Amino acid sequence: RELALTDPEIERVEVKVIYCDENQSCVFILCSNIEEEKLSTLNTLIYVLDALTRMLHPFIPFVSEEIYQEIHGKESSVCTETWPKKVSDIDTRKAGEVNQLIEIIKLVRELRSQHDIKPSKELRFHLEGLDLNSEYTAILYRMCKIVPTDAIEGESLVRPISDATISFTMSDIVNKEEELKKIDQELKRLEGEIRRSNGILSNEKFLAKAPAAKVEEERQKLVHYQASYDTLAKQKEELSR
Repeated sequence: RELALTDPEIERVEVKVIYCDENQSCVFILCSNIEEEKLSTLNTLIYVLDALTRMLHPFIPFVSEEIYQEIHGKESSVCTETWPKKVSDIDTRKAGEVNQLIEIIKLVRELRSQHDIKPSKELRFHLEGLDLNSEYTAILYRMCKIVPTDAIEGESLVRPISDATISFTMSDIVNKEEELKKIDQELKRLEGEIRRSNGILSNEKFLAKAPAAKVEEERQKLVHYQASYDTLAKQKEELSR
């Protein structure tokens, strides 16, 4: 249901969501000065939280009931609700774009955490294989303080993401020796994943019995693992010169 910004229920739900999981990045848009963004974010958060309480009720009945009543009022009960219905009219293109944004945000936060980089420090980045419009670059800046650039000057740190690569200025993040060690570790992990995936896809029993969707999912994983391996191997070669 739609909720107005003046709805007294919003304040209660807002606090619970923010402290429920600090990785729910979209709640930070609540700090925006754009009222439309605030309303859209709150409606989305409440919609998701409402669906989650219904799905989790059989497993955590008391907690889910408490959260549900914070959303809908003490006279309501999740026990009388129906199971959430599957949304069928999703814009798959938009959903894919949002997933790519989430992947970039997670990657940047991991880099900041690994290398003790302050959240307030701006990082320059360059994307290959993916075009971001001004709306998306603005979201990335608000979420993780990264600034797009046409090219990275000097040595760069490259990371593979879905169907693209993202590069950062090396000196902004890490020294060369540390980066080479991390690349070696990731290459070793990817080699294991590629062997595992190849083993599965060469298993005739698996191919004969597994659903077509499962087989295709494994093939896509292999493509992703190989692309990531190739990207990092190239990065290692460039840094080792």
